[in-house]
Amino acid sequence: MNVAAEIRSTKARLKEITHYIEDLDESLAALKLQAEEAAILEEQAAAALDEATSPSVSPFLAARDDLHRRREQVLRLIDQAESTARLQEGLAKRAAAVERHEAQIARLKEELAQLGDATYDRDRIIGSAGATATSCVSGATPSSASPSSSPTSHRSSAGSPTRRRPLAPARC
Repeated sequence: MNVAAEIRSTKARLKEITHYIEDLDESLAALKLQAEEAAILEEQAAAALDEATSPSVSPFLAARDDLHRRREQVLRLIDQAESTARLQEGLAKRAAAVERHEAQIARLKEELAQLGDATYDRDRIIGSAGATATSCVSGATPSSASPSSSPTSHRSSAGSPTRRRPLAPARC
């Protein structure tokens, strides 16, 4: 019995919903017609407004377009100027690095010239070691037998004389 009452209630509710949907469909068609008519009226009003205001608004629109074009040109020029400034800054940094490297090269060349010839130093040390060994074997004092114990002058590869430090006396 409850089931039959529920079915009757559901059928009644379905009938109400169906009737409501049919009413909406009928009013929808009328509303669509009204919307189409309003769109046509809007287009006519826009055309009439454009026709009425065109002579007085055209100079302002042309001025606006000209200002917009000039603004874009100025923005392009600003971008170019910023790019140029960045490039110049990069070039300045590279020029400073080149100057530092050139100064370092000059300093290293000077240092190399002061150091002189490495083969001369090697020969002097070998000669000193040989003299020390000979004196140790013969029993003489190493300081009196060392031929290179006094300061000597030698020409560097750059041509300027350099002073050499005497070798320390060797011990047997």
